Amino acid sequence: MIITGVVLAALLNTANAQFAIENNSKLGAKVENVSETTKRFLLDFGSDANAGESIQVKGLYARAYTETGESVSVDLSRGKCESLNGFGNPLILNDVPAIATAYGTERPIVGLIGIDGTDRAFGMLPGSANKNVELAVVFSLRGCNMESDVTFDLVTADAGTSGGTNNYKLLVGIDTSNGLGVNDYEALEKASSADNTDKWFVIDNIYTSGAKGDRKTIDLTKLIGKNVTDLSYKTVYLFLYTTGSSAAVEEGKYDPVVCFDNLSFTYGQPTWLSPEITAVDQNVNYNDSVPVEVQINTTKEFKFRVKSQNRGGTLIFRCNADKLPAQSIRWNFPETGAIKANDGNGNYTVDVAYNYSPSEGSGSQVTMTVPELEAGQLVDDDLEVTLLFNAPKRVVARPGVDKVEIDNGIRYFMTVLAKTVETVTGIQETERQQSSVYTENGVLKVEGAVTPVEIYSLSGIKIMTVSPETILEGVTLEQGFYLLMFNGTASKVVMP
Repeated sequence: MIITGVVLAALLNTANAQFAIENNSKLGAKVENVSETTKRFLLDFGSDANAGESIQVKGLYARAYTETGESVSVDLSRGKCESLNGFGNPLILNDVPAIATAYGTERPIVGLIGIDGTDRAFGMLPGSANKNVELAVVFSLRGCNMESDVTFDLVTADAGTSGGTNNYKLLVGIDTSNGLGVNDYEALEKASSADNTDKWFVIDNIYTSGAKGDRKTIDLTKLIGKNVTDLSYKTVYLFLYTTGSSAAVEEGKYDPVVCFDNLSFTYGQPTWLSPEITAVDQNVNYNDSVPVEVQINTTKEFKFRVKSQNRGGTLIFRCNADKLPAQSIRWNFPETGAIKANDGNGNYTVDVAYNYSPSEGSGSQVTMTVPELEAGQLVDDDLEVTLLFNAPKRVVARPGVDKVEIDNGIRYFMTVLAKTVETVTGIQETERQQSSVYTENGVLKVEGAVTPVEIYSLSGIKIMTVSPETILEGVTLEQGFYLLMFNGTASKVVMP
């Protein structure tokens, strides 16, 4: 018996709560090469979209609160950005007076607000009656070996018409949002520097609104007392909060509007040498068309090697161990001894420590995580990894699809072909040798079938079962690849 299964490289369902460090002309994000090994990221919100358009992006968050602390809902037509862990839909906007004319000042509106010409910044016009404003920017430095500080501007987009000024506090999280992200009014009001930890920082009076265009540049690690390399591979949360001015609420009047702008830093990246990866989420076919053979009712070890340079963060290997049907080939990693390093003489004998994390329940993933290094340290990996294939006795003729994810900050996915084999003797061997498969003009014929012929798509969907008599006359199939099961054998056929 031969049964084929495929570990297919594809994107796993992982939710990221931040915008990607990549070029995005609609958001106004740019990556440029500073040198052969250093890149610079700049988010200046200079979108190339037209005013009035909405963009969809993660990592931008905005809420307005009444003076009694009630959150004021913003609908999609006014730039809703109310999910810290999901997508927001900020609008591309002109300057504040134009916004007030086009949209009014009664209800909040969120977006990339015009400062001067095409210069924009992320902020909110909260509505005349809403003094309390919360803005947040969230970004991941996963895959970034930081070489400079993270800098950003706080800028007054408009001095307002209320006659008052706003004071702001900044809340900074390193790999933590400290519980913020849903109706944060009470927590924001109480937040102070007394809450500071090694990952959470509150800075009072970080900025006071001024005239239009007045800006203050923040050097993040200097502000929170960290080293630049402490930010490598971390997720950064920036929250800006004001209780508004002391000016009385008056219909048609609004307080100053202050925005985030010009987020920037330089960084290096880890590099995959083997396999050579040139793009994030690239798919790699590891063993091409030569399958790993797995004897029925046994476990087979499959070893693959990876080499990379300049890794500072975690190294992750992940597969979907139990996602396939019970009667299919299984994939898994050993709980111990799965990752070995080169000893310098070409032998992969040095144990590498990792955390083994199987998730619970059917469809669970198994993750191996090699810990990150101390801040500022980098390593060149040369590793051999063991993947286990198991073919239980009850395995049937059914292809399967799974995923192997490999991520050192630059993620890729690996395809491994596998098949089960079982010795065929006696009459079964004779039957297999005597059968023949023919395709012509869209018709499939099989001679020598003594059992019904089961026809599957390569994705494992059973298409039909045909009697030996009928298949001898022929059945019509569309163009494509098919798997045939009969006489105790499996064979792949191409319909031209």
